[in-house]
Amino acid sequence: MKLNYRGGFSMNETSEVKQKLRSNILQRLVKSLNDTESVSEESQQAVELLRKAASQEYEFMSETGEHYDQLAKAVILACNLKEIQDYRAENYFLSPWDFDLFDSAARIFAKGYEPSHQDILMCRSPTTGLHEYSFIVDNIELVFIDVGGQRKERATWAKAMENIGAVIYVASLAEYGQILEEDNLKDRMVESMELFQRVFHSPKLANIPTVLLLNKFDLLQQKLEMTPLSSVFSEYSGPNEVESAYEFISKKFIERMALKPSNKDFVCQRVSAIDQGNFMKVFAVIKAMLISSSLRESGLG
Repeated sequence: MKLNYRGGFSMNETSEVKQKLRSNILQRLVKSLNDTESVSEESQQAVELLRKAASQEYEFMSETGEHYDQLAKAVILACNLKEIQDYRAENYFLSPWDFDLFDSAARIFAKGYEPSHQDILMCRSPTTGLHEYSFIVDNIELVFIDVGGQRKERATWAKAMENIGAVIYVASLAEYGQILEEDNLKDRMVESMELFQRVFHSPKLANIPTVLLLNKFDLLQQKLEMTPLSSVFSEYSGPNEVESAYEFISKKFIERMALKPSNKDFVCQRVSAIDQGNFMKVFAVIKAMLISSSLRESGLG
């Protein structure tokens, strides 16, 4: 949305993304190494450096620091270790984005690297607290309140539910087969479906229009190649291809809307964060829903 409606990202924001991407690679790499039983003796020194850097990022991550060149070499070496390659092949719960990160490590850790628009859109950083953003679309100001989806963040949602015109619920199409950080027995997509049901039927949101955005459609094919949908949803008997998988997943979400109030507007759309054109369509849908809801409330709809 920033790329379309707020002139893109500032130099400070771009610099933050660069550090987050490098940190994400380092932390995921160390977790993968910790999960493997052992690494070759000749790789031990690099692995120990990575573990030390992961706990002291401020000291190691600066390109002008004395440790950076050594760290960058260790990251690239570790990404190509047989143990890491085997770990990637065996652990289906890794997301396609984890694979992209490891494959892009040499480029991202190169000195002078500047994130592309796609890198920025792919950067993952959990939302904490409430964040308000405003955008001007067709001369209309739309104010968005972004809330964290993690369990520990949900207590703050009540504040965001006051005086709102619509709810936008964003769920990833590529997170089935991955576990929650807070509960290693809970599948992320199953949790997302259950949470959508609670949000949709919340008394505070009884008549509020709702948009369900099924995000990361661009990653679904890659995820299917890594993890068949039937490995998580045993009732799925369709082909292991994008359109059938999407239809099944969207239906599973929509089933959670049982007994939808007749005066509650709802729409479901598939989107990809790296496709900027998606959000033009989403904004058009939101605008139409808000107008329809306002007319109904005034007795004109």
